[in-house]
Amino acid sequence: PCLVLLVPEPMTSPARAPLPRAALVVVTALGLVWAATACTGGGDEPARDDPAETTVPEPATPVLTPDRADPLPVVTPAPAAMRWVGPDIAVPASVTVDHAEDADPAALDVVAEILRAAGATVEVRVVAGDDDATAASDDDLVVRVGPLDDPGVAAEIAAVTAAPTPEATPEGYALAAYTLSDGSARVVLAGADPAGTFYAAQTLRQLAGAGTIAGVAVADRPAMAHRGAIEGFYGSPWTTEERPDLLAFAGRFKLNTYVY
Repeated sequence: PCLVLLVPEPMTSPARAPLPRAALVVVTALGLVWAATACTGGGDEPARDDPAETTVPEPATPVLTPDRADPLPVVTPAPAAMRWVGPDIAVPASVTVDHAEDADPAALDVVAEILRAAGATVEVRVVAGDDDATAASDDDLVVRVGPLDDPGVAAEIAAVTAAPTPEATPEGYALAAYTLSDGSARVVLAGADPAGTFYAAQTLRQLAGAGTIAGVAVADRPAMAHRGAIEGFYGSPWTTEERPDLLAFAGRFKLNTYVY
């Protein structure tokens, strides 16, 4: 509130002599100064605190240590290229699996089967190509599955600079399992086509064991177009149970031909 001092015109009194004009000017001036001070709060309004600065965390980046001296894990058939990119990744109790909308369903089933066998519960999400799924998940491990031409998947493969160049040939694939600077981990599987994505999942099966996933990058493509088995009739025919077993074996080891 503002308090204004009003100074009335001095009145003469028989008992007191009128104030001199100079004194009146001084009194009036002091009153105006006091009134102005009361209105402005003395001119010493406390400074406002600056709003707190918001710190934006730096995005997590791959931590690559490709100089591991351990023997590389055995994968059958041997990939075209495989190298270490860091330490093995522990499979936590909860894992997020992000995949492109058109990711191969059979590959997704294999990935979920592998993670559950390692003791993890699995949350499966569909993500767009440019989604930053890393920041959106609280899990310590995120597995991403998609085609090589998916922008998000391709960017993640490219970020692992020690990874081999992904193969875009039919049935080819790239895989990278690595840690991030915030302590979390990523596994990315990318296929040139649905068969390639499925084969990447089968390679992941061989890289997983004892609750861990080998910290490697893989680039693979088939050495020949037709790979499989011929059922001949020079002995006893295979049973109905044996043929599905053969097809399951063929899927696990990237065979694509069965001649009956």
